[in-house]
Amino acid sequence: PQFVERCRAAVNAGQRSKHHILPSYVRVAGDRAIGETSIVIHVRQDIGGVAVDMSSHGRFLDRLEKHDG
Repeated sequence: PQFVERCRAAVNAGQRSKHHILPSYVRVAGDRAIGETSIVIHVRQDIGGVAVDMSSHGRFLDRLEKHDG
């Protein structure tokens, strides 16, 4: 609930963001795999009266395992 309220407050304050999720890359080894997904988040907001654009780059790493076929 706190996350949703902070998002609403940010939108009401004029802050906008865009999330880009790139295609996943999956490496398979038998019944296990690792999935890697790169992301970029672009945010425009006001900091101390100055409008700024920020970009954050990250990646999701997921461990996967096949069960019961």
